[in-house]
Parts: sequence; C-alpha cells; structure tokens
Amino acid sequence: MDKAFVVGAVNAFLTEEPGVYAIEGKATGFVMPGEHLLLTDPGRDTDRVHRVTVTKVGLRRGKEVEPVSKAGECNLLVYFECEGKLKLRNGIVLHSESATDREVRKAYVNVLGNVFVAARDLDLNEKDFGAMELTDLVEIWRCFWQYASNKHFGDSETDKYKDRLEGLMNAMCEKIFELDGLNIIYSKRTNEPFMFNNVLTKGKGAYYCTFPDIIVVTEADKERVMESFDPELFEVRHVSKDNMVPFLGGCFYINGAAGVRFNDTDARIPAETLVEKPSDEGDEYGISNPDFVRWLLLMNQLTDDGSSDNSVAFGMFSSKMEQELVKAKFLIPAQPEGEGFRIAVQKGKGEKSAARLYTDWGKLRIVYDPTWAGILQTVDEIIESHDVIINATGETSRALYLTKEDYERIKARVSSSGE
Repeated sequence: MDKAFVVGAVNAFLTEEPGVYAIEGKATGFVMPGEHLLLTDPGRDTDRVHRVTVTKVGLRRGKEVEPVSKAGECNLLVYFECEGKLKLRNGIVLHSESATDREVRKAYVNVLGNVFVAARDLDLNEKDFGAMELTDLVEIWRCFWQYASNKHFGDSETDKYKDRLEGLMNAMCEKIFELDGLNIIYSKRTNEPFMFNNVLTKGKGAYYCTFPDIIVVTEADKERVMESFDPELFEVRHVSKDNMVPFLGGCFYINGAAGVRFNDTDARIPAETLVEKPSDEGDEYGISNPDFVRWLLLMNQLTDDGSSDNSVAFGMFSSKMEQELVKAKFLIPAQPEGEGFRIAVQKGKGEKSAARLYTDWGKLRIVYDPTWAGILQTVDEIIESHDVIINATGETSRALYLTKEDYERIKARVSSSGE
C-alpha cells in the first residue's frame, strides 16, 4: 500500500490565478497533479475539511518554482482548486484520504512547533493571534514547553519568555470568550466538573498535590482528548455562551477550582485571570466554602479501585478536607415555626436524626425552594444534637455523613497535625 501523502502548511496563500490556492511545506508520501485530496484544519472548531483537486506540484529553485509531475518526501508546493472560498493559515494540512488522524495531527503540530516556537521564538503579534483558534494557541503552548524541555532550559532561559508566554495566555483568555460555549469534562461520580490535579512525590515517602483545575476541551480536539477518559466515569457537557461567566465563577469560587486547563495539555489560566472574584457578600457567592468543597470533590471523584496511587491521594485529600471542615460555616435549610425555626433533617444512621448542611446557596437550592431560608452554623454548633450530612443533593452516596464521634476524631487529627 502506498504511503499516505500529508503536508502541513508552513506557508499558505491564494495565488494570482483565480480560484487556485497553494500551500508549502515538508511532505511525507508523494503527490501529483490531478489528484483529489482533503484539506483539513485541525485547529478549527467548524468548517474543518474540504475536498480539493491538485492543479500543480512545484519545487523551489532559488526564487523560482519548478513544476514537476510528481514529488514527495521533501519541501514542496502544492497548488489546488476548491469549490467555495477557503481560509488558509499556517498549520492547515493537505492529505490523501488514506492518511490517519494521527498523521494529520502530527503534521499540524509540527508546523506550529517549527514555525511559531523554533523559528519565530514565540514572538507572536496581534495578527498572528487573530488568525488562530484556541486549539492552535493551546498546542503552541504545549510545543513551547516540549521545546524548552528538549533544550534543557533552566529558570533563567524560561524567564526570558515571560512576556511572550503572558501574551499567549492573554490571547487564550480572549479566545475563550469568543467561543459559542464551553465543553467541560464532568465526573459522573460527583455530577460536577472534573477537578484535575497532580499528586507528586517530594523525597522518600513524602507527597504533595497541586490545586485542581477544571478542563475545557476544544471542539476541534474533543474526540481525540476524550479517548483517554473512561466513558463510564467521565462525560463532556456543554455550557452555553450566555452562562460561561457564572459557570466559571461557580467552579472557581464555590467548588474551589484554581483555574482552567485545556485539552490534555499543561496550558492553563488561573481563575482570577478569567473571572474576577466576587466581593458582594449579598450574592450567592457570599456564602461558600470553596476550600472545603475542593477537597471533598477530589475525594469523591476518585475510583474505589484500591490502587496505591488512589489511596495516597485519598488520604491527602481527606486530610485537607478535615482541616477545612472544622473552620467552615454551613447553611442549614430552615423555615419559621412558632417563635423559632425548624431545620431540615433526615433519618440518621443511629438514634439521632441528621441535620442537612450545605456549603453554598446553589447546592441548597437544588433541593430546597425559596420558602426555605438558611441558618449559618459550624458543625461544632449542631453536632451535639444531630448527626450531620453535608451537601445531600440527591447523590447521597457522595454527601459527607458525620456522627459526633466521627467529628471528634477529625478534630483530634487536625489538632495533632498542627494545622
């Protein structure tokens, strides 16, 4: 079987001949005039693939282009026609139908890395950013750090790129809000956006973890990225454009995410760069416990597979959750009754009933309508008379249930840890 023809465009343009386009780049496989090929833009969310017909193949000879009957495995120019107008840019890929998605992606990424990182040294301007999609920027970010790793850059070398990396991040921020909405990876175990973080070692037997981010998946890369996520545990949900800001604000300032991460890369944007932290204590962000919810979600999204990695992570998340639990103030749903209030309770696991506590108004309102108010209390203030169940919203297996004895043990652990 002949090798598939694939070429990523390091240069792409509309020629002087009406309706004829051209791209230039290093090809794998061979091509000749008259062939029907596909033109794919891997970074674009829509209008990604077009069918084209090759009109001429050429090789550069100094300032001239020499037409040839066949060429491949070299730098070449391919001229082609296509019905309708095309938007050409660096990284677009011309290829035979037999080319695999992996081959097309490799050509696309190679162009981004070779052109914008190696050749341009990450020196990008507004015109460059204007021609790019969010996926392109994310891949350039990935390519830069791979390049820095290959070149064994130290802090002094990477510091030289601080302004250029900041410009790249700012462009990503702008592109986010130009999208028609956000594709978010959700954990099916928590029914909340998946909280991605790393658990790392620091010396023998010692571990630390990073603060978690939510993951935005670009439409252009969604299918590839989700191949590495178990569909039994994860799914992608779409957030509409109108709801993007409040959604992100909830992820950051209610659920405790530290930022947004893109696709399967380390490209990330910190929370406050995207959505300013609310300061109005009167709104629904005013009562929240992001430092507690963060670790509770991380605990609950872990699979119960008994693996040592998950055991280490669970122990770390649990310890951090307990440190926040003893400091947190929770909302207890309440309605007027006589001269006082009756609080929301359910049948407990023992003799005591369990009071329902919520970390924020949003989770409380999932279950209780506006006829219910909220009383703000700590666990210490209610644990003598009731067990407590925190954030029971229908997924009760993921809610945190505590008896007085459980809570006393937690307080003892927190006290002994010195936190």
